[in-house]
Amino acid sequence: MPVYNAARHLRTAIDSVLAQTFTDFELLIVDDGSTDDSRAIVASYADPRIRVIEHESNLGLSAALNRGIDEARGALVARQDADDASVPERLERQAAFMRDHPAVAIVGSLGRVIDEDGAFIGVVDRPLDTASIRWYDVWDNPFIHTAVMFRRDVVAGAGRFEPEFDPFSQDYALWSRVLLTHAGANLAERLIHYRISDTSITGAMNLPDQAATDRRRAAFAPILRRIVARNLRATFGDSAATDENVWLASGFVLGVPSDRVPAFLRLFFSLLARYQQPLDRETRRAMRPTIARQIDSFAYRVSATSRRTAVRIYATAVRRDPALAAALPWGRALALMIAGASGRGAVKRSAVFRRHAPHL
Repeated sequence: MPVYNAARHLRTAIDSVLAQTFTDFELLIVDDGSTDDSRAIVASYADPRIRVIEHESNLGLSAALNRGIDEARGALVARQDADDASVPERLERQAAFMRDHPAVAIVGSLGRVIDEDGAFIGVVDRPLDTASIRWYDVWDNPFIHTAVMFRRDVVAGAGRFEPEFDPFSQDYALWSRVLLTHAGANLAERLIHYRISDTSITGAMNLPDQAATDRRRAAFAPILRRIVARNLRATFGDSAATDENVWLASGFVLGVPSDRVPAFLRLFFSLLARYQQPLDRETRRAMRPTIARQIDSFAYRVSATSRRTAVRIYATAVRRDPALAAALPWGRALALMIAGASGRGAVKRSAVFRRHAPHL
């Protein structure tokens, strides 16, 4: 658990770890130069399972994470951020899965989203099986960082976290390298409460101050494109990682203008065909929920969207694979296809969206 000025929610985070039904662990807290009350809060605990490492100054998230990997005594390392909370069965479920699946190097879970006050406001879904995870990894991070458990020797051998991708995507870059040679999985249980706030990475990308948000997004975009370029090259070869393809593929997260939607869809489905060509029918079937969520997420990120653009996106998906029709979230799709940008705004403001948002 890396900690930097996390006093507001730190006690909740620590308590959730100490309350685990799996008890044979050490809680390694790396304080990365906090200047608030974080160190005093940690010092107030007498539980012998807590071990504290202190940095005199703030060295950054990757440095804190790598220090934790170096100091960890266990073969399995679980991650949790200092403003999130694990459900009591989290470590028990993940440790049992890793024991039963020795080929898996990383296991995550699904999550619930909470606000500053701990109220549930949404969910975070991720692909479950290795084939879906590797496909999703080409476009976006297939794991919730605060929900992962990984094999320490594998991650150390992969080079650990890279500070050049701080503060946005050091985890995404690392998981992409690990997945080149090892399997990954996500449990279909919501084992983490993932907090969105102005101080979280995700929350900082959507600040009330639009100028601040724009600056964060401007810094994030080149980092994301570097990772996507590496993933395209590693999965499909150098010819796939052209500047145009990298720009389009990064648009899955960053969004693309409506006039570039046809080009994105051509790239998406041509790469999907190449990816699935060697896969058996059952593996392809298992990928459909992930592909459907990707199509829906992309539709909601198109800038200056319209009803016509939304219809084109969903219709193209169903034409390419009619079985996707059963997996698409048609309530959200219809809102976008009927009302365009205003429908997107209405869905985002609704309680249904907050409870069932497919991607954060």
